[in-house]
Amino acid sequence: EIGKIIWRHTPIGISSEGAQEVSVLTSQGTEQVVRFDRPVYVPLYVEVTLSTYGGEFPVGGDVEIRQSLVDYITSTQTIGGRIVYSRLFDPVNQIPGHEIVTLKIGTNPLALSETSVSLAYNQIATLSIDDINVIV
Repeated sequence: EIGKIIWRHTPIGISSEGAQEVSVLTSQGTEQVVRFDRPVYVPLYVEVTLSTYGGEFPVGGDVEIRQSLVDYITSTQTIGGRIVYSRLFDPVNQIPGHEIVTLKIGTNPLALSETSVSLAYNQIATLSIDDINVIV
């Protein structure tokens, strides 16, 4: 299906590039090879340290924060995109009763920092609940 769409939208005389190769049957009944790349998934890791107050932080608030971060990354990431560090405060702050002491991100769990993460043209970030550490 991907090959058919690429073939239909590729101008005459332009060849496709990529590691994946599929054969497509043209409208004239000939077979053409179409190439494309699939994105490389890059795991993202997050560590958030919180200070809770006034009994307002909900029971299971850490789980809510994890899910909020996963939902945010899932809905906003594009291939070759950038994870803007400061934007991650919004999904964390949707849960009441805390303030953020530190928030660190990175693509290596042992080298997290307070900076944005840039991805290569063929990469897309993924975030799993298991890769988020919420320290309360």
